[in-house]
Order: sequence, then C-alpha cells, then structure tokens
Amino acid sequence: MEFLHELAIAAIMKDEGHYLKEWLDFHLLAGVTHFYLYDNGSTDNTKEILQPYVARGVVTYAYRPDTCEQIPAYRDAVRRYRFLCKYIAFLDLDEFLYAPDGRSLPEVIQELEDKYGDHGSFTANWCCYASSDEKKPDYSRGVLDRFVWRISDDHDHNKHVKSIIDPRKSGKFFTPHAPRYFIGNYGVDEDGHPVYGFFNERRPIQKLRINHYHVKSYAEWMERRSRNRADLGTPVPRDLDAWFKELDCRDIHDTGILEYREARKFIPQKKDDQGQFILQLANRVQTYLQEQDPMDLVELLGSIQNVCQLLPEYLDDQQVALLAEQLMDHLYTYLSEDDLQAGDVELFLDMLPFLIPLISQEKRSKWRRRIIILMNEVATLENKVAHNHSQYHEYDQLAQIFASMDR
Repeated sequence: MEFLHELAIAAIMKDEGHYLKEWLDFHLLAGVTHFYLYDNGSTDNTKEILQPYVARGVVTYAYRPDTCEQIPAYRDAVRRYRFLCKYIAFLDLDEFLYAPDGRSLPEVIQELEDKYGDHGSFTANWCCYASSDEKKPDYSRGVLDRFVWRISDDHDHNKHVKSIIDPRKSGKFFTPHAPRYFIGNYGVDEDGHPVYGFFNERRPIQKLRINHYHVKSYAEWMERRSRNRADLGTPVPRDLDAWFKELDCRDIHDTGILEYREARKFIPQKKDDQGQFILQLANRVQTYLQEQDPMDLVELLGSIQNVCQLLPEYLDDQQVALLAEQLMDHLYTYLSEDDLQAGDVELFLDMLPFLIPLISQEKRSKWRRRIIILMNEVATLENKVAHNHSQYHEYDQLAQIFASMDR
C-alpha cells in the first residue's frame, strides 16, 4: 500500500510562537514530511509563522479553540489522515523526536518494522531537560541551545512514552501518550518489548528518543503550567513551585541533539508529491476494478476514503460517486467472507461515520444487517482479549444511527 507521507506529526498547540519555527525545522531535518497542527486558540503570531509552511504544503492547519480539545484533535487526525500517512507521531511542541544514531526517523522506524514486525505503534521514551539555571527566557536563542542539562536516566518522569502510531491499527486516544489499539495490536519499544500504556521502563536509548523541554526557564514554567490542561481543560492540581524544583535537576550535560541537528543540515530533505500520489491512486483503483490486481481489506478501505477526499479536485462529482459506489460494492463482498481479521473489521467499524453516506438507499438494508453481525462478533471477541476495552456501545450507537437513516 502506498502512502503520501511516510512519517507525519500531529500536535495541538496554543501560543507557541516563540518555539514553533525551531520545532518544525528540526523535525523536517529529522525526516518528518508533514505536520497536522491544531491551533487551540492562539493569540500570538502562530498563524503568521505557519503561513510559509502551509504554502509549501508541509503543514495542514486547523483551528480548534474550545477546551478539552487535545484528545478530539488526535481522533480527528487519525480518522482524516490514516490512509495518507504510514505513521503519525503524536507530540507536544516541547517534545523533539529524533534518532540518536544520526539517521532519519523513517529509516529507523523501517528498521524496527523489518526487525519486529508491523505493530500498532513504536514508542519513544522521554529524556526530560531542566532549566539550565535560566530564570527568564532568552528568546534570542532556540530551546535546543538554551537547555543542555537533563535529569538522570532512572528518574520516574523519563518512563513516560509517546507513540508513533500506525493509524490503521487504532481508533481513538484515551491519553495523549498512547492510543486504544484495535484487536491484536499493541505498541512496542525500540527493543521490541510490548508497551500497553503510557509508561515504559527505560532501557539504554539508541534508536528513538524524545527530548522533552517541559521545564524551560522558571518564568516559562510558571506561565505554561498556569494554563488549563489541553486534554482535560482543568488546572494542573499541583504546587507549581515545588514541582519545578522536583524536575529542575542538573544530572547530565547532554548536547547530543545539537550534534544531530548540525549533521542533518547537510542531508537533502525528502519532499512528498501529492500529484504523483493521486495519479498512483487513480491507476491503482482502475486496475483493481478491472480485476487485474487484488487489494486487501485495509487497502480497499483506504482507496475508498482517498478517492472521496482527493479525487474531487480532478474529477466531477458524478465520476467520484460512481467510483465510490463500485468500491463500496466490492467492500460489501469482502466483508461477507469468513476469514476477516478482527483488527481490520474494527477499522471498518471505526470508519462507519464516513462510509454510511456512501451507501445508496436501496442497499442500506443489507448493509445494516452485515454491520450488526460484524459489530456483535467484534464486541464478543473484545471482551475476551486482554488490553482491549469494549467499544460495543459506540458501535451500537452507530447501528441506531444507521437504522434511523434507513427508515
């Protein structure tokens, strides 16, 4: 299956103008080729900074100013872009993801996939940095240059992970650190060890690492931690001064990320070609419909979504509708088979809000029966599998919506 972006980053932000350009430029050097950025109501110069990146086609910008928007934004990114990106890393603007051995992130992720197989995500542990005794911010320098002291490797805070997910193997987030995976999937670290939540006992980090500049200067710490949380919309329930002192440790002097950035400056950055991707999509769909080249269920679902989202720029509505109808007929036949993978069926069920409007009125009765059978099978299996939480109530809600549309 082909993807437009090998590795993208999704993030939610608010008033990050002082740090945004450095963060974007660093991750472009590290091999990221696209960013899905959700603006949670910035009042600074965020939009002006992003404008040239949007014009270049490396940033997709969305404005979401409401409270508690982090988890819904992540959910939106998974649903909208899961078939455009092979992997999506979900990070904050104070987190810098890189490969300590000097390679690009896509190179390392591909190596891990080749070695350990195709998993729900690859996780990376934090390496948390302190204030370097800076009381007030020096915005004349970037974050990576300003803060070079970090806490010890065995500090509990460094057990946190963030996830680089395969967005076709999960549907939603319950925490910003890790998604809820579809049946049969889970995250693994760089050594291939399973990671089921948002903590992982740290081992020597050699391949994937997140420098987390969560402290910065004392003034920046107090300003940031005084805001409500992006995921819950509530104040931080801690004594901020005591928390700062707990995390502001000069245990290890570490400038490895500066050496990485300098070395990567001389390596050409990969540029994604959307026009070429759309041409490949059109040709792939044509050969499939002509029964010249089969698709698995995941690729078929991706072709349906990409046809509907990308081809309207090149074809008229009637042509797109005809292609979608033909692909949906093939999908129904596929879903009637007996050897479907449970995780792939969950992916289909997760896409129902997108797929239902594509089903013609005269076909909805048979589709409804098939969907309910699949929902019941998945819900039964979920209750037997460890590390999965039943979403049957969500699927049941979708069945009720479908039934109301069928009347």
